Amino acid sequence: MSRRSLGALVALCVAMTTTAVALVAAPAQAACAYQWKNSSLSEGDTGPDVRELKIRLSGWTGYANTYYLDDVFGSELGDAVNRFKKEYGLPNDRIAGPAVIAKLNSLQSSDCSTDHFDWAEYKDGCSAPWDSAPLNDAAEAKANVRVLFWKLEALRRDLGDVPLIVTSGWRGSSSCWSFRESNHNYGLGIDIQGTKGANTSQLCTIAKAARYHGFNEILGPGKPSGDHETHVHLAWFRTKAAPYPSWEGWNAWNWNAPTCGVVRS
Repeated sequence: MSRRSLGALVALCVAMTTTAVALVAAPAQAACAYQWKNSSLSEGDTGPDVRELKIRLSGWTGYANTYYLDDVFGSELGDAVNRFKKEYGLPNDRIAGPAVIAKLNSLQSSDCSTDHFDWAEYKDGCSAPWDSAPLNDAAEAKANVRVLFWKLEALRRDLGDVPLIVTSGWRGSSSCWSFRESNHNYGLGIDIQGTKGANTSQLCTIAKAARYHGFNEILGPGKPSGDHETHVHLAWFRTKAAPYPSWEGWNAWNWNAPTCGVVRS
């Protein structure tokens, strides 16, 4: 949970919204190289704008659902657009127009992290560089974390904007690993608490809500092995291809928080 001042945040949101509404012709954040080429996206569209939209809406996929982060605007993305628009009081027409782009831009920070989650917070406690093993690719590691941040933004919103406290993030080095196959080592996993810390009721509220926001892995209270009584572990899966863990795939599931009634495999 970042500690930005309210004044700075308001100024940033205003600046981003103004830029995006102006036909989205320029990036809303100078440090982020991505520039929207289209002011409106709908089903059937393809290209880099669609892939960026899928990243930013990857937390709005609905119960026990996720989608592949390609550049094709299909029906699942249309559903995600509508969930996002409903949440923010926009017309449900399955179209990502200037108002959607503007709102998404307002949720992104100038360094390509998001409004409530930042790089330093995710890496706190692990001094290993982003290009550490096993991934050995800083750009890919941060790209993975960025998707994670967008999913967390959706979860946080669903929980009523309750702050989510990061207790463990990056473990991209043998000095930080718990075990090699951990999603933390790839920038795909995170451990969080709510404002009540290890309160089981609040952890279960988080775990239950996470089922609706594209998290392939949800580990929490009641998991038979490992210490998951004090936090909820969330992760998204990318691919079974090396160097990623061979047992993961973008549409695989591992939910194990029995105390919360969150179980799926």
